[in-house]
Amino acid sequence: MENRDTSYKHFLISIIKSIFRLIGSTLLVVPGYHLHLHSDFHSIGYFLMFAGAMFFLAEVLGILEEL
Repeated sequence: MENRDTSYKHFLISIIKSIFRLIGSTLLVVPGYHLHLHSDFHSIGYFLMFAGAMFFLAEVLGILEEL
C-alpha cells in the first residue's frame, strides 16, 4: 500500500470548508443589515449582523492559522 501525503488534501478541504463558512456568515450579515435599516426589527437585524461578523472574523483567523 502506497503512503500518500495527506497534508495538501487536508489544506484543500479546510479552505473549501472556510469558503462555505464565509458565505454562511455573509448570509447572516446581509439580511441583518436589511432588517436593521428597512423594518421594525432593528435589534434583531443588529444581532444578526453582529453574529455574522463574528463568525466571519473567526473564520478569517482560522484561515490565517492554516497558512
